[in-house]
Amino acid sequence: MFNVVHALGELAVLYPISGGFYTYSARFIDPSWGFAMGWNYIFQWAIILPLELTVAALTIGYWRVNISVAVWITVFIVGIIIINLFGVLGYGEEEFWASSLKLVSIIIFMIIALICVLGGGPSYGKYNEYWGARLWQDPGAFANGFKGRDISNSFPPPTWSSAVDTFNRHATY
Repeated sequence: MFNVVHALGELAVLYPISGGFYTYSARFIDPSWGFAMGWNYIFQWAIILPLELTVAALTIGYWRVNISVAVWITVFIVGIIIINLFGVLGYGEEEFWASSLKLVSIIIFMIIALICVLGGGPSYGKYNEYWGARLWQDPGAFANGFKGRDISNSFPPPTWSSAVDTFNRHATY
């Protein structure tokens, strides 16, 4: 996936166009291929958008049982339409604030996890005492020895070879 996006970025720098990514396939492969890719992309989003709206509504419905799923779907679709009315500026602003919210949420969850592991949880729960290195005492770390692991077998061969290819192509000797 990274290599495809990287190649698409290189095409965008070398051949700036006004149009979608399928314009490149229409230019470099065949116009019918680009036409098919464009329609495939439309069909993909025609299926994914309702799916995403429904999943988001069902997720919120987990906590708000008394409100219909259709209400949440309507709220989300109206939000998406409002963001799209503002064009790239609105989308960029929304992305900035959504990313900021995600970053702050992750930091808060990490702080809460650290507090719980250090024993700051509720007195009636599992994390009411220090939990951190409890298993390092009995049987101890690496009780049966440390054998290591060959990471070259962890990746599928095409992924590994394309990563090495990319490195060799961009390496300066």
